[in-house]
Amino acid sequence: MADSSADNVFRADAENPSVGSPAVDEVGTSKPKRKPSAAWDTFDKISVQDPTKPAGYFKTVAKCRFCGKELTANSSSGTSHLIRHAAECTRKIVGSKFQSQLSRTSTGQLSNFSFNQVVARRETVKYIIKTEQPFSRVEHPDFEEWIQKAFGPQFQPISRNTVKRDVEKLYAEEKTDLLVTLSNIPGRVCLTSDLWTSNQPLCYISLTAHFIDANWILQKRIICFSDLDAPHTGQAMATSIINQLQNWGIYEKIFTITLDNASSNDVLARFLERCLPSCTTSKLLHVRCCCHILNLIVQDGLEAVEDWACLEMIRDLFKVFYNATVCFSGIYYATSNQVLLHLFHICDVFNQHRDEVAFEPICEAMEAKFEKYWEKIPIIFGLATIMDPRFKIDVLAWWKGQENRFPVLSAMARDLLTVPASQVASESAFSTGNRVLDDYRSRLHPDVVEQCVCLRDWYKAQQRTQTILAEEALGDQFDDVVNLN
Repeated sequence: MADSSADNVFRADAENPSVGSPAVDEVGTSKPKRKPSAAWDTFDKISVQDPTKPAGYFKTVAKCRFCGKELTANSSSGTSHLIRHAAECTRKIVGSKFQSQLSRTSTGQLSNFSFNQVVARRETVKYIIKTEQPFSRVEHPDFEEWIQKAFGPQFQPISRNTVKRDVEKLYAEEKTDLLVTLSNIPGRVCLTSDLWTSNQPLCYISLTAHFIDANWILQKRIICFSDLDAPHTGQAMATSIINQLQNWGIYEKIFTITLDNASSNDVLARFLERCLPSCTTSKLLHVRCCCHILNLIVQDGLEAVEDWACLEMIRDLFKVFYNATVCFSGIYYATSNQVLLHLFHICDVFNQHRDEVAFEPICEAMEAKFEKYWEKIPIIFGLATIMDPRFKIDVLAWWKGQENRFPVLSAMARDLLTVPASQVASESAFSTGNRVLDDYRSRLHPDVVEQCVCLRDWYKAQQRTQTILAEEALGDQFDDVVNLN
């Protein structure tokens, strides 16, 4: 949508009778019409008071329709100066590809802004990705009108096909950067993975890499969100994961993989144990998702409730599971070192309530499921707890400060504290995938789906705004308990 004022630059002035009117010679015959100068597409001839003469004496000037500046309009002066001014003024109004303007930031500081179509197009595509908009949004008339009116007519509209091509290019660029990042991390990589069936219907496998960078900041990146051919066996999943690890250059850096309790995942873990060169034992490699186990315990407890009269007491009983699940679902802090503390709190709640008549069947059912998975505490969580010198501190910051003093221990701590206590980070990718593949976009090619899901996660990681929705971490069972009234 072009600005109407810009259109005037290319429109002849039909309202100025002095421009292009036929001249009359001394014998009263008309001369052939002369084509008016292009300058008069931008200027109007007006009469103004001549400042060098007494009042009542006027002169003709050319007034710019855009900026209002008055320039000489004598026939002896020609129109070259008017054309130069028109070009400069039009550039300022309509905008050039790299027009520089002074403006103030939200903090009041001056900023020198240059419009760049390449940057504008790139940021538009990033907006589409981060807000999970359909590619066709850029072709919607309201979107185009908003862009043109809010940011100026400099921006050239793009099509959905252009967005698709740009997404592919951006994915390739960001993947190259991430490959460099992963090759330079000082420690090892921990994984989370899960399966999801879309509405296409296709089965997708997600793979998320967790690592602590050189500044002791915990990072996570979705490195795979690809379709998985049937049959979806543990060996097929393991083969897909190994291919991804080789593709990303981290095949020899894997420390653990956190999975839910599906039987196929046991096969997956054993297959990886035999294949991964960095793996010593499945007791360290395979980590069972703590949030999934907590959810199973809560389900058994709810099914054992016989008397719902004591709602507040029941809610207080389950609150310890809620708190543990929220903690284990963290992204930007270590969770492996906090598992034993929360398991201790859960056992303490069992000790407090197992002899109460109303809670005896509930505690019995929940303790049975608890002991099924945690009768023997996973060694990985015990080692991670040892690496936490004091609870209630930022353990990563502490080890960063001790890295030179304890180089070997700090290297061990880096790996152990990278281990995620849950696979919720991978499950959250499916929420993104579900929004990308809604009922209106179910025909997207799996490669494009992966590019969108991964790019969104990578952009959010750069801003440290990756989030886990409560319902993704807690599940419906926790919602039922927390909302008891």
